[in-house]
This record gives sequence, C-alpha cells and structure tokens, in this order.
Amino acid sequence: SCSRYDVARAILDILGRNDIVLKVASSSFFAETFYAPRPASEVMRNYCLDITGRNTMRPWRVALEEYLKEWV
Repeated sequence: SCSRYDVARAILDILGRNDIVLKVASSSFFAETFYAPRPASEVMRNYCLDITGRNTMRPWRVALEEYLKEWV
C-alpha cells in the first residue's frame, strides 16, 4: 500500500522531475475548496486470488514505471 503522496513522489522520481516541489497535504486541506468524498484507503486487493496463490499483480511501483515509460 501507499499514500497519494507516495504515488506522486514515485511519478516525479520516475520522470526525473527535480524541478517540482512536492508537499505533504492531508485530505482535510482540500475539503472546503475541492470537496469530493474520498475513501480512507484506496488499496485494492483480491483476497480470493491471494488465498489461492494466483495473484500475479506486479508491485504498484513497477507497474507505474512501465506505464510512464510507455506513455510519457
């Protein structure tokens, strides 16, 4: 699992963007101006695949890097 900050940090790292300053902000920071219901966690897991040993999903960082290198 990771936070939205972790994903943003990974994107900047993968793209080599040292020129962008990433700051930590909680969801409450955006609540008034940019309200949208958000879950406490966005972690996705297929329990049935996990317990049967058929979960072949790659780590999120690996998949993100492959996607960015293909499409950006």
